[in-house]
This record gives sequence, structure tokens and C-alpha cells, in this order.
Amino acid sequence: DVVSIYYKGDISGETVLKTTDYLLNKSIDTEIHSGRKLKISGYVEAYKGKKLKLVITDNTNNIEIEGNVIEKSINNPTALSRIKEQINKTGNTIYEFTDLKVYGDDDIFVPVGELNELRRKALEMLNSKRLYHYEYIRGEYKIDVPDFEKENNYNILLNSTAQYNMIKDEPYKYIYLEEDLYDKISDKRKVLKLDRVINAYAAYNQPLLVGELGSIHKYHDISTDFSFNVVNSYAVALLHSMGVNTITLSHELTDAQIKNIVDGYHKRYGKHPNLEVIVYGREETMISKYNLNETYGVNNSFLQDRFNNLYPIIVKNGLMRIYNHTIRKLIPYDKYFDMGINNVRFNILFDSDLKNK
Repeated sequence: DVVSIYYKGDISGETVLKTTDYLLNKSIDTEIHSGRKLKISGYVEAYKGKKLKLVITDNTNNIEIEGNVIEKSINNPTALSRIKEQINKTGNTIYEFTDLKVYGDDDIFVPVGELNELRRKALEMLNSKRLYHYEYIRGEYKIDVPDFEKENNYNILLNSTAQYNMIKDEPYKYIYLEEDLYDKISDKRKVLKLDRVINAYAAYNQPLLVGELGSIHKYHDISTDFSFNVVNSYAVALLHSMGVNTITLSHELTDAQIKNIVDGYHKRYGKHPNLEVIVYGREETMISKYNLNETYGVNNSFLQDRFNNLYPIIVKNGLMRIYNHTIRKLIPYDKYFDMGINNVRFNILFDSDLKNK
């Protein structure tokens, strides 16, 4: 709704938004704490000489449970209304009877304790049936994975032609380039790096570094970037079995965890993986279609935290990327070759980053 509210002073025509509503919040709080119950129905059979029986249903699951054989009352018969009253006492469970019928004789005796126990067991059985679970099936784990040669490769991700000119004579095996730079550089070592958010898949017939799962199914001759969050040897094996050439491990892994992945892969599959570790560069901490630079009418900007750290904001292809304020630097770089890693990568965002590596 649009409402007019008198305000003393000038708000210069700005939009005023109502951010909280007392009555709405109160109604939500009442609903949350109203003790909402799951509606169930059922019936009780209580005939002398037969077992006490309780049947309940939530319209999907049916529970039937029996108690002891019912005896004839001598002095103090249990009224059918009393039986209904006890079974109806669902207390602090999530259930509430909307329809409960009791059939039986008038001259019977049923202990209250037995009624309570019958109700408790029936509701526990209903809980168990309503729980979401998978049946455990024991099987044999097999997967077909390639065996890669052990190599010691240095790769690099660049962000400008000036950066390329600075490293073009250095012995990098692969040079990762994004689309805005790829066609500007002629080098047999170049690999096209795709965005990790893709709205439409273009046709490519060259080596690719991909950042999201759809590209694995769409393209061939691919390597995967850090955004796949690969943190164990099972994930490595799955990606290799799907045809991925080089797999970049997650940023969060420690050196010990990286070594465990390689050792675990050797032990489990008897083959060598083709892994890459990003050893240098600014980590991409966030990606978004929302463009802060456009909002504030700037080209180059930073986010500043309360410690005055600056987080670079780069916008390309309609995607805003925010980078860490510190540079990731895992030295000495060649220690990863000793762990069994085939590739170490340098990610270069600014020219100054390249000079400091």
C-alpha cells in the first residue's frame, strides 16, 4: 500500500520504505509459538477377551499396535470415554487427533498406564515412518580413471596484454586468458578461461578452463578451476572419469590435506592424478550480477572494511567479482611438486601483482 504520513522537515522527495510492522511481527510470533500440530486420526478397539488395539494414520502412514488381552472388570470398569481421553493426550508431541473413535465393551478394565504406553509406542512408530532416510546398500566402488604422467609445470592466469608481454618469454606451460584478452594474444600455450556463471553456452573448439558443472557436459578438452571446490580424492576421480584433464584444488586446503589427496588417490586407484594448485594471486571471494561500479558511476573501485583493508572490484561480462585484499603466496612454490602436484598456477590481477610474485 501507499500511505501519506505528515513529516516535519524536508526529506527531499526520497522514497520512504516501511521496514517493520508491529502487527505483522506479532501475528508471525503468535503463529510460531501457537503449538502447531500435525493432524492424525485413528480408532481404538477394546473388547474383553481380545487384545487392546490402537490404529492411527496421518493419511500417508498407517500404524497398528496391540497391547494385552483385556479382562472383564469386577468393581471399576474403564469407560470408553476414559480410554479416548487418555489416547488423546498427545502432550508435547507434534501430533493432534482430529478424529478418534473408541469401540469396545462397557464392562472392561484397562489400566491407564497401558493406554499411555500404547499411545507412546504408536506415535514413536509413526515418527519412524515419517523420517526421511535412504536404505543402506553395500556395494563395490569402482571407477575408471586415467593415469597421468608426473610433471612439474608452471601455469599463469593473466589480465592484460601488458602482463603477457612481461612473461611471454618465460617457460609457462599454459597461459590462461579470459575472453576479452584471448583473441588479442597469439600464443600456442593459451587456454581460454570461461566465467563460473554462464547464461548461454557458446561453441568452442579449443582447450578450456571452466568454472561450473554445465561446461563439463557441454565441452571437451577441459580443465576445472578452483570454483569446483575439490577437497578429496573421490571428487578428483569423478572429474577425471568425466574427461577433465587438469583439476584445480580448492583454495581452502592445507598442505597436509593436499598431500593426503594425492596419496589417497595413489592408494585407492593405483594411478597418478593431474592436479593444479593456485600458489599465488588474489582469491576471488565473491561473484555477482549486481554491479557496484555501475551503481556508483565508477570504473575502478574497492570495498573497504573496518580495518581499512581494500578489496578490489572488477566487472567483466556483466559479472562483478570481488577479490581478497591480501595476495595468496604459498612459498616455496616447488614444494607441491614433491607432493605429487603436476601444476602450480599464478593468478595475476594487477601489473603490480606480477612484479611482486
